Amino acid sequence: MRSGTGEDPLWRRTGGSGVVQPQSGILGIAEAVARGERTAEQEARAALDRAERLAWTGALVSIDPDPVLRAARAIDRARTAGERLGPLAGVPFVVKDNIDAAGWPTTACTPALQSNRPARDAVTVARLKAAGAVVIGKAVMHELAMGGTSCNPHMPPVRNPIAPDRIAGGSSGGTAAAIAAGIAPFGLGSDTGGSVPIPAALCGIAGLRPSMQRYPTAGLLMSNPSRDVIGPMAGSADELRVIDAVMAGGSPRALLPLGSVRLALPRTYFWEGADETVRSFLSVVLDRLVRAGAQIVEFEIGEVERLNQEAGAALRNEPATALAESLSRLEPPLSVEAVQAATGSPAIAERLGGMLAGAAALRPIEESLPLRLRLRDALIAPLDRLGAAAWLVPATPLTAVPIGTERLAIDSRDADFFSYTRSTLPAANAGLPFLTINAGTRDGLPIGLGMIGRAGEDASLLAIGAACERVL
Repeated sequence: MRSGTGEDPLWRRTGGSGVVQPQSGILGIAEAVARGERTAEQEARAALDRAERLAWTGALVSIDPDPVLRAARAIDRARTAGERLGPLAGVPFVVKDNIDAAGWPTTACTPALQSNRPARDAVTVARLKAAGAVVIGKAVMHELAMGGTSCNPHMPPVRNPIAPDRIAGGSSGGTAAAIAAGIAPFGLGSDTGGSVPIPAALCGIAGLRPSMQRYPTAGLLMSNPSRDVIGPMAGSADELRVIDAVMAGGSPRALLPLGSVRLALPRTYFWEGADETVRSFLSVVLDRLVRAGAQIVEFEIGEVERLNQEAGAALRNEPATALAESLSRLEPPLSVEAVQAATGSPAIAERLGGMLAGAAALRPIEESLPLRLRLRDALIAPLDRLGAAAWLVPATPLTAVPIGTERLAIDSRDADFFSYTRSTLPAANAGLPFLTINAGTRDGLPIGLGMIGRAGEDASLLAIGAACERVL
């Protein structure tokens, strides 16, 4: 069903680039389908049309209308038969290309895996499909999740829909770009040290790196099992509450009044490492939250920086064996050497070569556990002492840089791309949840506010994030 202008009536155009955004949100789409105001097939066709019109973003690597329309028609038949539909009935979503979706390739955007077609869905994908959501495509990622730009030499770069000359971030950049452009209202990424919250921040959406073990990882091509998770991304934390409830089971946590929330502010390390543009913008954001009733308490971070460095060092060589094990379970199995020989990226080839060279000298990964537990304690102790629900940090130390940038500059200091993980990596090393929400834009570029919560309290973190979004 189209409006008289030819536009999809549930979506609105924002700006001259063709980017569109939902007016009704995830639940609005599902409710419209459940009431018969829209069909799932209409939603699917509209999403495929948006994917075609917004192909310039480079967000999707696989688009195939046939399985999309089959899935949508099955939902419509169920409604016609009087069956009860799931909470996400007819809602389109995208899946990062290292997460299995039956009928779609899972290539991790590396040439050696182009023929890999898994027979089963990843557990998280299966849960979303059981709730009625429809996979409309696989999202581009940085090859093998080994980088932060989502720009690969054998395909067009992923462009930030808000600023098309700039990166979308990585490694889940295609998922973030698809959501920010309006191709789909939500999607799945994967995260090792910031691959969900970083592109979410750079593209102006919300992303959750969940607590370890919150969602099953079966069906994810893993190379860092001590840190690898699947994380949802959407336009807002409010919508992520719904997605998280489906993926984890249960009901979304009710929003909390900001006046009942105490938040911890670690000025050192996290804030000192951010660019002045980000720091000054987020300072204004914090003032707005305080005026809205939030209690924000400053504190010193103690041993967090040192413990994070030590825990990260202990985990550094884990991919040397973990990736080989993941590749060996494919049908047919692959070796790291085969993947290295096929890649067109000198940086990826060098990194894979380093894995192969260092595999024989690995220390047992179990040796990292005491360090990670000490880091977790160091992150949680201030929250307990202050009675706070979460840390507040810059999601990224700077905004999206132009595509092709090789080195970063943070307040005129030279830095590498690993600097983007300054805020996100401690939570990843400790197994804690990290939420990015969109705090607004400066000079046309989105800036994200990050929140680190307690292990297992992801639903509360999302409720707090959604409450903050109401103010921002």
